[in-house]
Amino acid sequence: MSVLIGGLFILIGLIQIYIAYRTFRKIKTSGGKDISPFMPLALYGGLAFGIILVAVGISAAVGSFGPF
Repeated sequence: MSVLIGGLFILIGLIQIYIAYRTFRKIKTSGGKDISPFMPLALYGGLAFGIILVAVGISAAVGSFGPF
């Protein structure tokens, strides 16, 4: 059960990292003066959240959180 939950967390984390990267590329190529100045903070936050989800998923998959 913990491997399944860990895999789910890893999958969601990787999707989050991909979305942050895709948004960064889109802003880099087609961004202008109308982009919010808070967008870099949002991208870094999304990337950090994705990395945390992957780390939690790995920890859950190896059983660091105890039995589920």
